[in-house]
Amino acid sequence: MAPSERNLVSIEIIKKAVDGNSSAVAQILDHYDAYVTWLASSAECDRNGSVQYVLDEDMKADIQEALIEAIPKFKLQEILDGKYKGTEKNRKR
Repeated sequence: MAPSERNLVSIEIIKKAVDGNSSAVAQILDHYDAYVTWLASSAECDRNGSVQYVLDEDMKADIQEALIEAIPKFKLQEILDGKYKGTEKNRKR
């Protein structure tokens, strides 16, 4: 397995999630949990100068909700068929 493939969600799970399978959606959320936690965290210094990372639970929930809403809109078949070219920004590269 190539290093770039090691941490990918399988096509089968993505297909099921796009089709509305709640177990597959949960697997995707679990796969990205550490990344979502990192996105929803911020560094704060205490009075002693120590840095503490604080998780904003509301922000994490908002990010997870956005991911759940985005999954059914994922253009998987277009990608598999080679028809999806990405955003305008990506096409200019």
